[in-house]
Amino acid sequence: MLEEFLRQRCEQGGKQRVEPLYDSYREWCRSKGVEPPNDTALGRAFTGAGYPLDRTRKYRLGVQLKPVYRVVAARLGAPGRTRKLLRSVEKFLAERCEDGGKERTQHLWLAHGSDKSNYKEFEGALRRLGMRMRSGWTFGQRLRHELQGQ
Repeated sequence: MLEEFLRQRCEQGGKQRVEPLYDSYREWCRSKGVEPPNDTALGRAFTGAGYPLDRTRKYRLGVQLKPVYRVVAARLGAPGRTRKLLRSVEKFLAERCEDGGKERTQHLWLAHGSDKSNYKEFEGALRRLGMRMRSGWTFGQRLRHELQGQ
């Protein structure tokens, strides 16, 4: 079953946080009418298929969810307030940002609208949506040039 899931919902290369990957697999199993395995069994299956954990044990290497499934996985299991924030951040990224490059996370947060979330919640939403962050920078998204400075 894992091979079918990987063909349908994943891309080769990169890395993927474990939680959204496992949540997406569980949801996929349930949609097929199959009881999903526990975390231990699922972890062994991914490792056996050639997708080891990174040294932090938070990411699977060599596999990532296709973009549309990253958003779905981010929403799975999120409490109501978090789901609302995820939808808001997803809409913001689609309307006001472009792929590629990097942007200061604080700039994205301010452009999103500080009244909608506190900084840590916004940062958490970006992570759940698959954004990579380090030292105050968000990689893979940047504000569209015509919107910068507004």
